[in-house]
Amino acid sequence: MKTRSSHVILEAVSYDDPVAATMRERLTAELEERYREARGGRAHAGSRSRPTPEQFDPPDGVFLVAFAGTRAVGCGGLRRWGPGIGEIKRMYVDPTARGSGIGRAILEGLEAAARDRGYSSIRLETGTPQPEAVALYESAGYVRVPPYRWDWSHDLSVALEKHLRPGPAPGQIVLHDDARFDDPEAVELCRRLEYEDEQRYGPYDESGPQDHHHVPPEPAEFVPPAGRFVVARLDGRSVGCGGIRPYEGPIAEIKRMYVDPPARRRGIGRMILSRLEEAAGKLGYRAARLETGLMQPEAIALYYSAGYERVAPYGEHLDDPMSACYERAL
Repeated sequence: MKTRSSHVILEAVSYDDPVAATMRERLTAELEERYREARGGRAHAGSRSRPTPEQFDPPDGVFLVAFAGTRAVGCGGLRRWGPGIGEIKRMYVDPTARGSGIGRAILEGLEAAARDRGYSSIRLETGTPQPEAVALYESAGYVRVPPYRWDWSHDLSVALEKHLRPGPAPGQIVLHDDARFDDPEAVELCRRLEYEDEQRYGPYDESGPQDHHHVPPEPAEFVPPAGRFVVARLDGRSVGCGGIRPYEGPIAEIKRMYVDPPARRRGIGRMILSRLEEAAGKLGYRAARLETGLMQPEAIALYYSAGYERVAPYGEHLDDPMSACYERAL
């Protein structure tokens, strides 16, 4: 099978095809060099669970080699990970061919193959010594997720996932504003928020500048009549949350705003924010204040578009250089 993607031809071959084997050998050599340098001279251990050729055979898998003219310039494979889930492995582009869209063409070819095979999501693993790979995947809609393999060396691993099929329509979003901050679903959503914060800002270090979101709120702060906590459900599944708590006089503080990555770009964050502002007004507050971080441009864009203005850092955020604080009148 051959597929033409712009100036690139993608050809499906067996995993142990000689051309594919050459591409994979180059990938292995490059990874060993990058990770040895990142680990201060120590060898790259990688996964102890190596792919096997039959995992990339039809009907569950495929292995693609990219050709520019008659020259092989890259490769990538898809194998079954679990029910409805595919995993991308051995993505590689020859250094002389990088920057010309070949990696994206291979990725799109593998995603098309995943859809053909009925996979609803794709996951993959790369690492921090491969920043251009991370950038490619994130620009293509992949989001970081917790490590999903037991045999990884987690210190340098970056796991990502992308849902290939759209979820339920926005009309099936329901906001529950009687949720409790310590309900299991709220606790799980906040755990995902903290994981994402750690991926963006690094692990919490009391002595360093990464003190982002480090003071945990108390559940009692989000209980009426002074506070409120909202959980958003999409088709019955908890996908977002946010709360208000008293801050100072007539000012309410918005905390724990979060939307699960696969549910983003449906307006759920804006719906939660609007519901919290409405609740704050009914509770007698005249302004809403919040803090986000400089590495969360999508959150900053949401708040700006909702009428929030940048204010000086406050409270626990005074000495946090990564903080960005906002406020608006209600």
